[in-house]
Amino acid sequence: MFNNLISKFCFPSGIQLHYEHQIPQSFSFILTQVDGTSIYGTCLFFDELVADSIKNRISPDKSVWTQKAICIISHHSFLDSFKTILAQIYRIHLSSHMQIPLERFIVNFMDEIPLPDKGSMLV
Repeated sequence: MFNNLISKFCFPSGIQLHYEHQIPQSFSFILTQVDGTSIYGTCLFFDELVADSIKNRISPDKSVWTQKAICIISHHSFLDSFKTILAQIYRIHLSSHMQIPLERFIVNFMDEIPLPDKGSMLV
């Protein structure tokens, strides 16, 4: 069962707007459910420019940044691997010259990369 409050773990201080770009940061967390099972999460949060329509209402002459996060949630505790995967997704997004939204890269990973059959391993 997916916890609806996961966004509170991804943004423990809430989502904030600011005028200076900050470096990406990652962190991990563990949710322990009532039945004692654990859910492991790793988040990478980074800054993204807000849309011009919002920026013009706040400060038309300055760049305005907001926080965005990508997160992996799992029943398995591969936290270092999750951190590496998130960093690579973000790096690929930044290196794209086609200005493809980050969400599109994530959809590609989720929908278009096949998983191995249950009980087998692919290398």
